[in-house]
Amino acid sequence: MELNDSCIQCLLSRVHLECSLAGVPPDRTQLIAAECRQILDSLKGSGLLHPQIASRSHRYACLRAGDPDPFKSTKRLPDGQGAPEKLP
Repeated sequence: MELNDSCIQCLLSRVHLECSLAGVPPDRTQLIAAECRQILDSLKGSGLLHPQIASRSHRYACLRAGDPDPFKSTKRLPDGQGAPEKLP
């Protein structure tokens, strides 16, 4: 399966969620998402598997957001209560 615009938009929605959970302001979130978009565009046709591509994007977003695990608070919730919906 090839990395296409639909895949990239899905991955970028996760970047927005990670930034939101980490408390990143909207203007900085947009900058981080644009940087991740450049990374994802550069990986088109790279031969990497989708999980590898997603991991690179997520690791970079977390690094730039200053939070190595933006989902840590949701991991403490009781089973069945996932992350609150905070997508833009």
